Amino acid sequence: MFLGLLHTLSPFDFLRIGRQNVIDVFDYSAIALSSVLYLVGLYLRRRHFRHVREMAAADFAAH
Repeated sequence: MFLGLLHTLSPFDFLRIGRQNVIDVFDYSAIALSSVLYLVGLYLRRRHFRHVREMAAADFAAH
């Protein structure tokens, strides 16, 4: 949203697709970035829990 506001207030039109369309593009980009970061977080969490389970199984097998 900040980039959309910056583009709207800027006298220089560096993207010539229209002011409302630029705001929509930045909003959709923010949604996509949030979604990707959420999925990466889910993957890392799953990988961490798998590692913890493997360590617990190895510790249990050692005793």
